[in-house]
Amino acid sequence: TMGEAGDLWQVRLAPDDQYAAVTLTAPLLRTLDITIVPAASGALSQPLTLALAADTDPVWSPDGGRVIFRSLQTGRPALFLKRAHDKDADDETFIEGEATPTDWRESTIVVHAADASSGSDVVSIDEAKHTRTTIVKSGFNDSDGRWSPDGKWMAYVSDESGRPDIYANPREGPRARVSFGGGTKPRWSRDGQSIFFLRGSTIMRATLTKNSPATFATAVPVLNAPGIRDFDVAHRRDGLLAIVPVGSSSSVPVSVMVDWQSTMPSM
Repeated sequence: TMGEAGDLWQVRLAPDDQYAAVTLTAPLLRTLDITIVPAASGALSQPLTLALAADTDPVWSPDGGRVIFRSLQTGRPALFLKRAHDKDADDETFIEGEATPTDWRESTIVVHAADASSGSDVVSIDEAKHTRTTIVKSGFNDSDGRWSPDGKWMAYVSDESGRPDIYANPREGPRARVSFGGGTKPRWSRDGQSIFFLRGSTIMRATLTKNSPATFATAVPVLNAPGIRDFDVAHRRDGLLAIVPVGSSSSVPVSVMVDWQSTMPSM
């Protein structure tokens, strides 16, 4: 396990896997805040946000030095940046308006935001110029965009089939459908050859084929975790980090699953 038990909702591993940004319900104020949880045993967690309003959806910068997150601390939705390991650092406003960050690659931050004419779209925002580039716009609700490690694919969730499913757009070539029985929370494997996602309480894995054009093989189950709230995939090892309930307790600790390959069915 990593960190202490608590009412946890979201988890995001830093690029070096040494820390996790966790969204939790603060015990006393019952507001949503973000805490930095170290992987090292016995190391103390450090609050990233302490606002009375909800702070959620943390995403690490590529160098692991900052976190961008969604907040209502000004009374209306906005995205803020903050240094990850400086408890006295100020929150820096990135953009105002309704948007949810999901990825950060090089100098661009991926968000999904509502569009009056097309549901929600996946958009990249330049960190310095704040200019926007639409990545996925289908006329349906497209969300949770995630670049593959090599930047050649964008995985995302869309409800165009009538329920949420996972799709992946290559920089060149036709789009590939990843899930056919429902899916949320796409997470790339560290080698960029597979997408993990959640279907109900089961973490699934779909692997890229060598077909031309590229497609994804039928997804297979990796881990059944009743009550799972969120998970992330490690960047430096073959491991998953998941938020799962413990026993009959109402508290939900962050638990680590390593060596996920041992749970895979033989092919």
